[in-house]
Amino acid sequence: MLKVATFSRTSTDYESQKTSIGNQEDIFKSWIEKNNCILYKSYIDDGISGTKGKYRTEWKELIEDGKNKRYDILLAKSYSRFGRNMVETLGAIKELRENNIRIIFIEDNLDSKEDITKFGLFSWIAEQESQNTSKRIKTVFNHFKETGKIYNCIAPFGYDYDINKKNFVINELEAPIIKRIFKLYLQGNGTNKIGNILTSEGIKGKNGGIIRGNTIKNIILNEVYTGTLIQGKSETIDVTISKMNQIEPENWIKHYNNHDAIIDYETFIEANKLFTINSEKAKKHRYSIKGIERASNASLFSNLLTCNNCGSSMTIRRKKGKKLHYNCSAYEKVGVAVGHSSNRIDEDFLIEHIKGELNSIIERNFDIININTNNDIKSSLEGELKAINKGIDEQMKKTNNLMELYNAGALTITQFKLQNESISKLLDTHIKNKEIIEDKINNLPVKQSSFKKDVENIIGVPVEQWNNAMLKMVIDKVYIDTNGIINIKWNL
Repeated sequence: MLKVATFSRTSTDYESQKTSIGNQEDIFKSWIEKNNCILYKSYIDDGISGTKGKYRTEWKELIEDGKNKRYDILLAKSYSRFGRNMVETLGAIKELRENNIRIIFIEDNLDSKEDITKFGLFSWIAEQESQNTSKRIKTVFNHFKETGKIYNCIAPFGYDYDINKKNFVINELEAPIIKRIFKLYLQGNGTNKIGNILTSEGIKGKNGGIIRGNTIKNIILNEVYTGTLIQGKSETIDVTISKMNQIEPENWIKHYNNHDAIIDYETFIEANKLFTINSEKAKKHRYSIKGIERASNASLFSNLLTCNNCGSSMTIRRKKGKKLHYNCSAYEKVGVAVGHSSNRIDEDFLIEHIKGELNSIIERNFDIININTNNDIKSSLEGELKAINKGIDEQMKKTNNLMELYNAGALTITQFKLQNESISKLLDTHIKNKEIIEDKINNLPVKQSSFKKDVENIIGVPVEQWNNAMLKMVIDKVYIDTNGIINIKWNL
């Protein structure tokens, strides 16, 4: 008697689809009895997409057993139930036939013993069916993007996903931790240090895991905490290909004020500016000799001192029996070949100089303060506005092109309406976003700089209690010249 292998599959995990497995098995049983064969084994992939072959363990086992000639005939209900990827499916059929396995798709009336040429046609039809299904799913997802709804229910730390609102809602236990992360970062703590602080306090991530530095980095850079939803960062290349195409940032779909914010926009911009600065310093560190260019806060003036003669950083030197001092890192590498003589300064001298300058500023009643501290925020908002205007222009072009196609008779009224509705929704989103950003720009508060308060805080404590993060609140950079001149760029 000939041995028969059967293969059954459902495309989804819905209960109504699962019952189809039983129906397929009944069809196979009837065929086997009618043709006087015996069942070798039933292979079942339950609820696994036919386009994702790498997950189909039963399907792979079926092919291997066929190559080892453990059965004589393969039965499947239809071509689409066997596979939807043309290349993969035809390759599997070829392998089975090379091992004299007869393949029968009952519903399609396909039998490799009688007419193998039809298999290619049915493979193409099956793949088209999969493409059409993918398009229908994408239509739903695009509607979510256009309206600002969230189809990915995995909420970021600080939020929960509300299935009814299709949106994020604040998690009252996690939100304070997000606020603290931003505060710690702006105080000069690195991402790894913040992760260690939270871990030492027993604070865990969303899924109970350890909060590491990379998690902190992703939180700092995630605009979701300002109430902004960003969608359309990537798209599938093809239903049969798992690789994703990354979309350029200017083409992302943004929805401002989409959900309640945990962090205000000003704090987010300030933290991201600091992250960019720290990243550049870390990049220098990676390419420097023996880590002379450091991005850490190990010393009081770490990342604050610059050699005014060559532009290199000045790093701390601790030599036994000598005063703590800073020296030009470039001079230490190549000596006078850098273009100047040794440039060093003692830390205690520098502290006294800084202290004197701070007292002088207080005596002059902070006359150096620039009252408007919103330049970074305004610049960022103007960048957002530029991207939004570009998006509006693109949608207007699509509208005009659509109208031309309709007038030329290339589109039916139904096709026109569907496409126009999609464009209109996205255009409405861009216009709404433009109004929000313009309102933010026009209503930026002219607020008093925190410089005065920060200076008073530093002067109010003994120099022994000064730290690097404290100095960075008031100092942007200190330029040291070989002739002893010190120039300070204040962080206004």
